[in-house]
Amino acid sequence: MTPIIKSGSLFARLLSNSGWNLLGQGAGLLVAIFAIPVLLTNLGPSAFGLLTIFLALIGYSGLLDLGIGRAVTAEVAKYTLRSDRTTISNSITTAMALVLMLATLLSTLLVSLSAPIAGLLVGVTGDLLDESRSAVLVLSLTVPVVLLASCVRGALEGLQEFKVISKVMMPTGMLMFAVPATLSIVTPSVTHMMWALFLVRLLALALLYAVCKKRIGSLRPRLPSGSEARSLLRAGGWMTVSNVVSPIMTNLDRLFISAQISPAAAALYVMPYELATKTLLPAGSIANAIFPVFAAHSKAGASTSERKRFFWRATLLTAAVALVPSLVLFVFAQDILTAWISIEFAQGVSTDILRLLAIGIVANGAAYIPFAFIQGIGRADVTAKFHLAELAIFIPTLLYALQAFGVLGAAMVWVGRAVIDTTLLFAYASRRL
Repeated sequence: MTPIIKSGSLFARLLSNSGWNLLGQGAGLLVAIFAIPVLLTNLGPSAFGLLTIFLALIGYSGLLDLGIGRAVTAEVAKYTLRSDRTTISNSITTAMALVLMLATLLSTLLVSLSAPIAGLLVGVTGDLLDESRSAVLVLSLTVPVVLLASCVRGALEGLQEFKVISKVMMPTGMLMFAVPATLSIVTPSVTHMMWALFLVRLLALALLYAVCKKRIGSLRPRLPSGSEARSLLRAGGWMTVSNVVSPIMTNLDRLFISAQISPAAAALYVMPYELATKTLLPAGSIANAIFPVFAAHSKAGASTSERKRFFWRATLLTAAVALVPSLVLFVFAQDILTAWISIEFAQGVSTDILRLLAIGIVANGAAYIPFAFIQGIGRADVTAKFHLAELAIFIPTLLYALQAFGVLGAAMVWVGRAVIDTTLLFAYASRRL
């Protein structure tokens, strides 16, 4: 039987997969730089703001799969070295059935709550109320497509088909911004753009599914297997905790700044934060590529020395790709903010915030590998418990820091949490290595 995973140096394959990962994610961002000004000009501030909300909702809907997409990556990866296509096929089809049932429930909920959701987004008497409600209905059809695509993509990641995934995600990611921008020249309708985005997402799902089916050989629809469903939901459930808690800690700081100080103060923090965290994209690409490797080796029983060597090489690589941009941000913080925003903005507290966050980026980037390792060996419960404990400490510490140090305190707390999180992850991963 032909092996599912291609031969070659493990570390060289990691570098290749990471590069393809980065290309797949970066292509859409590159197009967005040019598309956003076009959308803003043609739609106007209100409709553009509504569209960005729905774009965010489409993106975040991928986190509503109860962690099944990530769990199926681990399940598939465990059987790749044995080329067990039957078990792999069963895991994928079970995951798809579970996701489809969940997506149907979420879509029904969106349809039934479309009016209050629309009112929440634009106000009960807003000019865009009807537009918003229509867009919510289109979103209800888009969510199942996004969740199924996340599941199939997870399966392909388990097969380490990152090059193929990137070849699909690069054009569809670019279309996610290029199509609305082009359409905005003809019509300012957010609903029409949502239909266009639905078709783009449907195209991505069809392409990913076709590739997955070709690689496995058979993906016949079937009812979920009880044992496989329990395994996926158990692992996915703990991953979901991290997927939910981590964004909460990411967004709470700006909400607290706005509430306790002012919305203007929140802008002083958000702009350098967004700039700093975007530099973690290469580290995230490496971690995404290495996760199925750790999962496969946990099943295959790789030697301790081999696991340690691979773990530490990947850690050094991730720390390096985080260190270089963080040094640039730290040294040229004021110049960068001056060029990007204004000299008045850069001369305020934002420069100090950016320099603080640049320090935290190194710790945060290094943590990606132990995080992927711990989840890859089937202990997603550990990372979830760490995040829950950090959340309990994070909230009161953030409230105190804002009172004592103002907006700069939020950056201090973020860096402190990054260091604590990294320490906990490395401590546990070192024991398991």
